[in-house]
Amino acid sequence: AVVFDGGGYRVASSPVGTDHWSLSAVRVPVGAGPVPSVQLVLSGASGWLLENDRTVVAGARLVNGAWVTWQPPCADVVGPAFLAASSPTELAAACDVGLWGAPAGDHLYLSHDGGSTFAASGTVAPVQMASQVAASSASMIVVAGSDSTGARLVATFDGGRTWTVVASLGAVTIRDLGFTSAQQGVVITTSADAPASLLMTRDGGHTWRAAGAGGG
Repeated sequence: AVVFDGGGYRVASSPVGTDHWSLSAVRVPVGAGPVPSVQLVLSGASGWLLENDRTVVAGARLVNGAWVTWQPPCADVVGPAFLAASSPTELAAACDVGLWGAPAGDHLYLSHDGGSTFAASGTVAPVQMASQVAASSASMIVVAGSDSTGARLVATFDGGRTWTVVASLGAVTIRDLGFTSAQQGVVITTSADAPASLLMTRDGGHTWRAAGAGGG
């Protein structure tokens, strides 16, 4: 879990099945903007903490069982980043380049070394203001964002070289997006005048349907 201790964000950890919590020595500072948000991404024995406050502020990384200071991707793009891991070494970051300056679209940055280095990949994703990202493999990545009609999911199946709109969701807010296996993923949406909805994919992100539809 990530906790705010008055001076910044720290990671609190406890072994499964116990109540013995310890705080990381490393702190991630709060940015100067009014809307700090923290992402905690785990894969195997690896982990990453990324904090946005309008733009990317700072991060931490789990190395050999200890959290250490980490430079997250897109710290210089004048916009936020959203992080996903498909393995302890494969990371994807969807970054709103220039969002608070000169908007240049949502770009995908990939790391193949556990977050030590990132490189821009492929073309601009066809969404406005990315809000979530999920990856089932190094090449299969889904980004949640919006267009003029509302929320949408776009996917790449070749590591960001090309993109496909896989779901147009309308006037909803996407609250969570993730994969539970290489083929199965979920997205949770909410709206002002309807109950929350759960959609699932069972074909690796190509199609998304309301949970229970098409065979349960």
